[in-house]
Amino acid sequence: ARAATEADPSYPEAWFTLGEAAQQAGETDAAEVAFRRYLSLAPDDRHGAGAHLVQLGRAPAPDQLPAAYVRALFDDYAPRFERALREGLAYRGPELLAAALGAVAPERRFASVLDLGCGTGLMAPLLRPLLRPGGRLTGLDLSPAMLAQARRSGLYDALLDDDLVAHLAATPGRHDLIVAADVLAYLGALAPMLAGVARCLVPGGLFAATLELHAGEGVRLQATQRYAHGEAWLRAALAAAGLRALRLEQASARHERGQPGPGLVLVATTAGG
Repeated sequence: ARAATEADPSYPEAWFTLGEAAQQAGETDAAEVAFRRYLSLAPDDRHGAGAHLVQLGRAPAPDQLPAAYVRALFDDYAPRFERALREGLAYRGPELLAAALGAVAPERRFASVLDLGCGTGLMAPLLRPLLRPGGRLTGLDLSPAMLAQARRSGLYDALLDDDLVAHLAATPGRHDLIVAADVLAYLGALAPMLAGVARCLVPGGLFAATLELHAGEGVRLQATQRYAHGEAWLRAALAAAGLRALRLEQASARHERGQPGPGLVLVATTAGG
């Protein structure tokens, strides 16, 4: 890796590889230098060097992971995504969200549903039965490769390639259900996203999401490069955005290293709903 950086000091990936190697070897100072050099050459940070600096204790956690990193991660992941989640991580986020919605609003049917971070469309088979006749299911993701997989399912009425925070802040569309399955783990400070959700919900609309949980305060960027949120912090963030939790329960949506990872299942509504 050092030889590669010496041969071409302007090659970002060489510096990132050197940073990873130094980090694994316990050479923290060398890893920091390499990761910062990578970031100077590739500020979009598609490899997630900023998160490595957080793990090294050399940078504060960012409010969210870079869009270029998340896009590159899932573009690469798309062909094996469903098998990896279902078989490797025992993922059951869609089922948990469907059960929570059934408990909160068992008879309710929706005119417009937005599936944030829809990925390959694992939520879609559980969301379509919740639509009213003529209702629309829209999926949104920032990974073109994941959207291509979702498009093959034929279950979405529309698929949008966009950053979810930017979309929620700008779209004129309004929905009576917004779902985010295994998405908030890539967002640390949820305030902009929750404000966007509140903006895009019709009065009395519902927001359902899974989150990863940690026992402390605030937000933590974990070694998995996924964020975990404290329950009290989440309740305060919901209130600040004008949302009210109808259901917030602890449940594991996926395994990490063969063990259930602590998590939360949320169903919330607009404050007046």
